[in-house]
Amino acid sequence: MDARIEAEIAAGSNNKSQFDNLKIDADSDGIWLFSEGKFKENDVYAMLKAYGIVRYDFKAVRKFIKDGEPCKVCVRNPAFEKDARIIVNIAKDKMTASITIEPPFFAKPWPSEDDIMKSLKANGVVIGIDQAAIQSLLARKLANEAVIVARGVAPIEGKDAYIELLKDPDKPFEVRDDEKIDFWSRSTIITVHPAQEIAIKHPLEQGKNGVDVTGAVAKAKPVKNVEFAFGTGLMRDEENKLILIASAEGQLKKQGGRLVVLPELEIHDDIDFGVGSIDFTGSVKIFGAVHEGFHVTAQGNIEIHGPVEGADIDSQGVIIVKGGVRGMGKGTMKATGDISLSFGDQAEIRSGGTILAQTSILHSHLYAQKAVIALGTKKSQIAGGKIEAGLEVSCNVLGSEMGTKTEVVVGLPPEQLEKRKIFNGEIKRFQDNLERIEP
Repeated sequence: MDARIEAEIAAGSNNKSQFDNLKIDADSDGIWLFSEGKFKENDVYAMLKAYGIVRYDFKAVRKFIKDGEPCKVCVRNPAFEKDARIIVNIAKDKMTASITIEPPFFAKPWPSEDDIMKSLKANGVVIGIDQAAIQSLLARKLANEAVIVARGVAPIEGKDAYIELLKDPDKPFEVRDDEKIDFWSRSTIITVHPAQEIAIKHPLEQGKNGVDVTGAVAKAKPVKNVEFAFGTGLMRDEENKLILIASAEGQLKKQGGRLVVLPELEIHDDIDFGVGSIDFTGSVKIFGAVHEGFHVTAQGNIEIHGPVEGADIDSQGVIIVKGGVRGMGKGTMKATGDISLSFGDQAEIRSGGTILAQTSILHSHLYAQKAVIALGTKKSQIAGGKIEAGLEVSCNVLGSEMGTKTEVVVGLPPEQLEKRKIFNGEIKRFQDNLERIEP
């Protein structure tokens, strides 16, 4: 073996000691494999790869693996005995760069740290170079594996502005599994009051640019701003412009993509489980019916185009029912002002003004501070039940041919009659007590 080959072996052997009981040698005739004990088949191929020996006698290697006898795996050919190759790969986003080293043939020298630094610079990699990763790669003589040796500084992404709705008229009614809900009392209508917080704007947060491994700016994505979209009945809070508040009482609703507060509530459906009961601060107009078990309460007027069936209606203004009232012995109707209805059947109705029926009032209990009037048609009738009015009861037909008992009381307002009954009861109680204590 000549001196040059011996020097090559000495230079390379110290770095391949991880292959137990395997040895590789060379002379002018070729490259040889030796074993000094048991070895693993995979180690043979790994060692050949690590020495950059890619063209070898496969049959000879298989025979060596089988019997462990020294074998020549290839002849010496300067055309195949290439030097190590440094491959620099820059990621598509240019935020990382990796090094892959194709190993030198047999005992030829591995690249140095300076060689790698020159290759990186030649490929434009100048930022975020990891010297420790390069040193580790060289120390382990890691061949044909990509190792990241440079990282850029990633941009810090910003955040878009967004509106958080504290009250959302489009949000469906939510019920937890463990929650008990009175479906007759709950409502899908959102009522708001002055100064009540409706929405909060979360402002945008600008991002921060980074830099890639080539030194170029890595721009953060642009962020979007958004503003409140609102109309009548809403305003920005004077102390905090990022908060939207109600400036009036009413129903919160979306119209044309904007939030508004309407002083009058309009419902184009029946009052049932789909809508729920109504408690409103203004006036209410219902274009459908009000079904049994539900209630409608308003501080303003109430107008109902359909029938009222076994429901409770309470208004601080006037009530108009175009479809009539079927109390079914359950529902009640009360108004501070007048009450107008098509008809009443088994209804309990109390008015602070006048009760006006277009057709008939049957088997009902009516209380009116002023008058009860049923004169809409020639056959308008009051029959059955009890009618109480402070000033007047007028109808075209009173009672019925069937002899239905109809009680009419006129002269004192119903409230005074109620108070008189209460006072009379108290007087009787005091008299009874007095008789008990007198000797």
